[in-house]
Amino acid sequence: MKFTNLTATEFGDFTEKMPYSHFTQMTENYELKVAEKTETHLVGIKNKDNEVIAACMLTAVPVMKIFKYFYSNRGPVIDYENKELVHFFFNELSKYLKQQRCLYVRIDPYLPYQYRNHDGDITGNAGNDWFFDKMKQLGYQHEGFTTGFDPILQIRFHSVLNLKDKTAKDVLNGMDSLRKRNTKKVQKNGVKVRFLTKEELPIFRSFMEDTSETKEFSDREDSFYYNRFDHFKDRVLVPLAYIKFDEYLEELHAERQTLNKDLNKALKDIEDKTPFVTVKHLSIKDINNIQIPLPPLTEQKRIAQILDKADELRQKRQQSIEKLDELLQACFLKIFENEKCSMSQIKDLLENGKSIRTGPFGSQLLHSEFVDEGIAVLGIDNAVKNTFKWAKPRFITPEKYEQLKRYTVKPKDVIITIMGTCGKCAVVPDKIPLSINTKHLCCITLDFDKCNPEFLHSYFLLHPTSINFLKSRAKGAIMAGLNMSIIKDLPVELPSIEIQNEFAELKTKIGLQKSKLINQLQEQDNLFQSLQQRAFNGEL
Repeated sequence: MKFTNLTATEFGDFTEKMPYSHFTQMTENYELKVAEKTETHLVGIKNKDNEVIAACMLTAVPVMKIFKYFYSNRGPVIDYENKELVHFFFNELSKYLKQQRCLYVRIDPYLPYQYRNHDGDITGNAGNDWFFDKMKQLGYQHEGFTTGFDPILQIRFHSVLNLKDKTAKDVLNGMDSLRKRNTKKVQKNGVKVRFLTKEELPIFRSFMEDTSETKEFSDREDSFYYNRFDHFKDRVLVPLAYIKFDEYLEELHAERQTLNKDLNKALKDIEDKTPFVTVKHLSIKDINNIQIPLPPLTEQKRIAQILDKADELRQKRQQSIEKLDELLQACFLKIFENEKCSMSQIKDLLENGKSIRTGPFGSQLLHSEFVDEGIAVLGIDNAVKNTFKWAKPRFITPEKYEQLKRYTVKPKDVIITIMGTCGKCAVVPDKIPLSINTKHLCCITLDFDKCNPEFLHSYFLLHPTSINFLKSRAKGAIMAGLNMSIIKDLPVELPSIEIQNEFAELKTKIGLQKSKLINQLQEQDNLFQSLQQRAFNGEL
């Protein structure tokens, strides 16, 4: 056996035929990483016949300009039952990485550990406990198991459904009773499924934004999804469940006609078989007079028109909100056409020339140290919508705060996300309670004589120089990331402080109008939901 670099073809041919091969260990992902200019290595093991028997894709990022951090996402792809091969691979990998000036390597093999049911209960052990001892023997350290959503660490639960040689009916029959019943229910209620095209990805993104906010995890940027569509092509499927009410009403009408025919036939059969008697307590006349609570088609269409009108009003309100955003952007960019600006960097605009900071790292602040009340802790979720919002409360004790007070957030600080969803930002409100920020945020305290916080907030979001600068530097093998040095060096085209303040006043006025529209939109959403409920209750 020999450890060697692999060509893309050799790598792809092997990983495609292996049973435990994740999409991150495929040729398409290799091509994507190369296109993103991420340093990527394809390595593996060949036998004496020059056949590939193990393969692994590694990405690398610079550390301290000299060293590199390596990561194998769901790799290597190998027959893990061949313990001799596993031992040989990781021994040789260590030698290879030392030659590459590797400071640290992280792996998370796509290897089953425990099996769980739908409720998360452990149903069995995959028999791979030996792997932990082997990796420890080889110098690796297990980081522990994680559950739920985390802004940085990836979850370790994978739902795998073997569809080989199975029909849709086989899959349905294999479900537990609850999921089988729910699946049949949504099918009966007019829910259909189709796959989105690349042009329709904004639909998926809107659902992801809502989910990330609800579940409190950091979503990827749009480019993450579009790039995978481009490189994985037809291997990417984005299903959408939907209801078309017009079609559904027509289906209900057709179903009603079918049921009426079946009912009339059944009644006729009963009548033919009981020419001289009636069924006890139920005559043929009674059965014929049973009323089915389904409005006529004209009434169904009237209800649909009411709902369509209500939905149209919601859409118009949303368009008004978008128009205000466009107005603010136009006013902001007009400044740079009409005013003389000087070039600065963020580091030139700081209070005392140095007031920029990220939050506590590593063991400085653990999740286990959060308490129910105390000093607030700000994270990605407070800025991910590009405006300051309170999300799930996180607190530390006053005693812990004394250890971390250097990370205190001040009113009018500009916070910007630097991990995961990079470049989202917000201005801290004046009446914020005593708070600190996490490592996921960069917190900027400005010299107000040089730069208005609201102006800088818009500059981060709207100015092409800032957008391109941050986008080009948000790199990471696992998840996009920025750092304080990058933020400090960001070029800022700066008009006079008077012009900045005037823009900030205009921004406040537009923001107030936008808040009113958002509140009205919420009321219209509530009205729409109420109309839907009344419609299905026969009260509309």
